[in-house]
Amino acid sequence: MFSSYNNVKENMKLGLHCYNLEKGTSLKLAAINKYNDELMFTRCLYYYITLEAIDTSSNSLCNFQTCVFKDFLPEQASFVAQTEISRLKVPSGPRLTFTGPERRWKEDGVDDYYKGKMPKWFTKDEMAAISNKGQFYELQESDLQGHEWLHMYAEFAFHYKWMAHESDLRPFLPLEIKKVTIQTKEESLPCMKLKANNAIFYIIFKGNGDPSGAPVEYQAVVRKTMDGSPGHICLEVDCLAYKSS
Repeated sequence: MFSSYNNVKENMKLGLHCYNLEKGTSLKLAAINKYNDELMFTRCLYYYITLEAIDTSSNSLCNFQTCVFKDFLPEQASFVAQTEISRLKVPSGPRLTFTGPERRWKEDGVDDYYKGKMPKWFTKDEMAAISNKGQFYELQESDLQGHEWLHMYAEFAFHYKWMAHESDLRPFLPLEIKKVTIQTKEESLPCMKLKANNAIFYIIFKGNGDPSGAPVEYQAVVRKTMDGSPGHICLEVDCLAYKSS
């Protein structure tokens, strides 16, 4: 197996996040049942995971399956994580396989606005110049409450940045999110932008200390898209590190 604990846990969270967005549920990770991974094309990993989740609305347990595909050398971003299956496990359901139409990502299901090269980090002047179009919303402190998946997005960026290092990143968690700005044209009301199926997140965060040993903050651009197929979500990630003052 190629996976670290960090990889497996964030992949499980992504599958649950996708299901919660689609179904309006509030499933959270309770325990890992089993997982397997497989290297494909020298740069891609498939993760097959069965886990136990708890529905926080009813305090009931359920078995959950997800398949997560990661590309470490994509054309349009630094890193891509994409779910191909996110579902409740049925007792006699089909096994997860590499083939099947339900697994394929539908490119025509995503607006062209969210395709192509990843956007660069905006300067304050650039953001001010285009914010009057209503596509940007800077999250307030209250917005971060109840949206733990924003920390998951930051963790994907943090783990990508340090994936070439063998050190365990758990001592540097939880991450502290300092600022999040959302860009999307799907929702006009600021309070609804967090629920958009397709959006770009500009996240400033730092760790509980840093693997480099220096005071460092990170700027992550995370593009989230959903193609309309059940169980599908894609995160494209770019991340820069800089010394904090």
